Amino acid sequence: MRSPAQSQTRRAADPAAAKDHMEFMLTSAEAVGVSPELIFLQALLAWRADKNRDNHVKMLVQCKKKQLQQVSALGRNTFKWFIDLNPSLLLSVCEELLLHCGVTPLTSTESVPRALKEATSLLETISTYLEGSLHAKLLLGRCQFISAKFDKATVT
Repeated sequence: MRSPAQSQTRRAADPAAAKDHMEFMLTSAEAVGVSPELIFLQALLAWRADKNRDNHVKMLVQCKKKQLQQVSALGRNTFKWFIDLNPSLLLSVCEELLLHCGVTPLTSTESVPRALKEATSLLETISTYLEGSLHAKLLLGRCQFISAKFDKATVT
């Protein structure tokens, strides 16, 4: 017989249960609007459960836009602005986007994937806000390496 903790862990790993929870959370959020965090969770579910790359990237871009839109309404460089910027969420979005970019540099004949363009632009934005973020700099260097911009990658 399973303990309640084991049953709950099993249910948490079940994609169907996760989809049910997501539907409930989306229904609950309709009155106040869907948060960027909820969009991010939808994106994770789209990739982890459904293996839907296009939907994953689309939702990550939507999360990025919504998060930056919320922050742009506030006065820049205030305490509230730094709290609402939520750089850990934005860096997580970049890491998820980079899942679809590979690890080898693009050749001159390959086009730059949308996920790589979005991750690069977001990391450039984050790097201007948080100049000392090593995580952002490393991810940006990775984007530049994959884009075959080796001069920029070594400076970043």
